[in-house]
Amino acid sequence: MVERCLRVMPDDTIPFDYNSADLIAPLVKLGEVKRAHALFDLLADRAQQSLAYYSQHDPALFEREVGVNIITLQHLYQAAADTNDRDRAARVAALAEQYYPRS
Repeated sequence: MVERCLRVMPDDTIPFDYNSADLIAPLVKLGEVKRAHALFDLLADRAQQSLAYYSQHDPALFEREVGVNIITLQHLYQAAADTNDRDRAARVAALAEQYYPRS
């Protein structure tokens, strides 16, 4: 099922988003660790680039976009936690804290 999702909706046709992060844990369980890490890193890099861009502008103009990227980081954190990938979990937690501090 995971393979079919990635085949019928490839990133170059329908860009991966926060929903795609939900495929990471199943990929790891199927033994596709490299592929799962590549997907994770792609989504994390995109979120980081987007949040860096939006943070340079008036936050009120990009509230939705920032929220979507924070949701992406949340999904990525959950995927990392589900697969016991502490390094990737720490990376996205730090990004979320950087761009959406709790205080």
